[in-house]
Formats: sequence, structure tokens, C-alpha cells
Amino acid sequence: MTRRTQAGQLSGLILLAVALIAALAGAFIVDSSHLHAVRKELQRATDAAALAGAIDLYRAPDDVERHALQTAAENKADGKPVSDESPGMDVNINVTPPGESEPGRVEVTAQATVSHSLMHILGRSYDTVTARSVAGSA
Repeated sequence: MTRRTQAGQLSGLILLAVALIAALAGAFIVDSSHLHAVRKELQRATDAAALAGAIDLYRAPDDVERHALQTAAENKADGKPVSDESPGMDVNINVTPPGESEPGRVEVTAQATVSHSLMHILGRSYDTVTARSVAGSA
């Protein structure tokens, strides 16, 4: 082998290594962006659900949890309704009724399991994102 042939082979290996690194970085960026978007969708759903429940604390106290769950389900995260009935989704409502010395509050926590489209190449098939919102009356 001549020096020229060896240099050509080295260039090919370097090009292959750069392409592999770029592909892995691209997979990480795509899946990280998707995860961030789902987290934001989940946060919007819990915000809306907590506010909807808080509105009912005095107006219709028996409907607080139902109204919060209904509002959460009207929102989507990762293309699925934010509801316990959606696969990989968990929604919890914690209602603290108003008392004489404390205002009432509604806490909504939602958790979603998000499947990765490309990171499974590196052995990471899914991640879990969580959002929590609290709303109350003054």
C-alpha cells in the first residue's frame, strides 16, 4: 500500500466516524425536542385542570375532581388525551376543601410515558415526564 492509499482509507474512516456521531447527535436532538414538547403539553393540561377544579371549590364542591379530570382529558399530550384511560398516562387530583382559616386548593399531577423514535438505538426506548399544577381560591 502506498502512502496515498493509506491516507484515502483514513479519510474514509474519519468521514464514517463523523457521520455516526452526527446521526447519534441527531437522534438525541429529535427525541429530546419531542420529550420537551410533550412536557409542555402535559403542563398546559395540568394547569387547565387545576384552574377548572379551583373554580368549583365554592360553586360546586362535589364536582371539583370530576371537572378537573374532564378538563385534563380535553387536552392532549403526545397526541393522547391526558386521562388515566390513555395508555402510558396517569392523572391524579388532590382536592383540599376550603376551611375557615385556609383557602381550598386543587393539585393536579400528570405523568406520561413517552416512546422515543430514535434513541432506542442507544438502548433508551422511553422516558417518563411529569407535570404538576396547583390552583386555589383566595
